Amino acid sequence: MKLRFLLAIGILLLVGIFVFAQAGDNKEENSGVTYYNYEEGLEKAKADSLHVVVFFETTWCTWCKKMDKTTLVDKEVVGLLKNDFVPVKVDGDKRKKLTREYGVRGYPSTWFLKHDGTKIAPIQGYWPAKDFYWLLLYISEYAYEKEQFKPWVQRQMEKKG
Repeated sequence: MKLRFLLAIGILLLVGIFVFAQAGDNKEENSGVTYYNYEEGLEKAKADSLHVVVFFETTWCTWCKKMDKTTLVDKEVVGLLKNDFVPVKVDGDKRKKLTREYGVRGYPSTWFLKHDGTKIAPIQGYWPAKDFYWLLLYISEYAYEKEQFKPWVQRQMEKKG
């Protein structure tokens, strides 16, 4: 009886150590996309000369979860996130100072940055995969430096026919 008790305690301790080790990881993976913490993401973006997309979310946000389960697993969106961006996730409840610095007032909020950390623009709320894909493409092609989003998308759609 005493041996079973000690064995159970030992197993619980091992599970606890495993859980805490995982909690310290700075990266999260979803559909093959690696999401970085803010500081690590900015460093990687500088080193790789890639745009940054910062997802401000919380654990209680229903629309954040929906975006994770629909938009951020879409094949075309995933392709752009993996190849043309450094994706960063920020928990707004845990990083309140950073959230204030970006002026986040609701969730989900998404910010786009140049590779040097210069802010490009934010978007608010849930975005369906098709629309988010066009936005990622617009940013990745530096089209934001030349023209507004809506006319650019219309021109792209006309090209597709």
